Amino acid sequence: PGEKVAFFGGDGSGKTTTVKILTGLYRVKENQYLIDGHGIQDLDRNQLKQKLSVMFQDFIYYHFSLMENVVISGQRKNVNKDLYEEVIKITGVKEFKKEIKLTDKSVLGKTFPSGKELSPGYWQRLSIARTLYRNKNVFIMDEPFTFIDDISAREILGGVFEFLGEDRSMIYITRSVSLLKNFDRIYYFDKGRVVESGSWDELMKKKGKLYAEIKNKDGK
Repeated sequence: PGEKVAFFGGDGSGKTTTVKILTGLYRVKENQYLIDGHGIQDLDRNQLKQKLSVMFQDFIYYHFSLMENVVISGQRKNVNKDLYEEVIKITGVKEFKKEIKLTDKSVLGKTFPSGKELSPGYWQRLSIARTLYRNKNVFIMDEPFTFIDDISAREILGGVFEFLGEDRSMIYITRSVSLLKNFDRIYYFDKGRVVESGSWDELMKKKGKLYAEIKNKDGK
């Protein structure tokens, strides 16, 4: 509990597939994947959904109001206003809301004549806020910062870690090394397998595949 984990690797390395298995979207053979000692195929998908909040890289652009974009995934019918305000602050939604003169009721997207189109980075911030608003035990985010600059991504990640605290966990999927050192454990994926794992310091001392990847990029 409370561990912050990163799945790192290139396109097609198996990161997203592993997440889809962990979330019950893909079925696997008996006892290939275990959660708390139980084969994942034996767990009820509804039980998994109660514990997980997942953001996939092909997240949905909801052409609803700004507030509805965030709270749509909440289980309560009534909006938890305090939680809503917290997650839009963490993700920078509150800042861009003020910057481009939006309100909670502003309709987003171009489906409706009055809709306001957003940049991909703003849509991505909304998706992160929506993921946090679900307020689960384990948060899984697949490439959540693709359209967000590194400085902003680092700020958001710091806020996310503070939001999660010591008791809740996160799995972060990425092909970028820029934020890896913030995580407790890194799993390096290559060709559908985990070829290396450990903390940032452990993997740097090991001078294995991740170390070589970073040195190769620095050399370029």
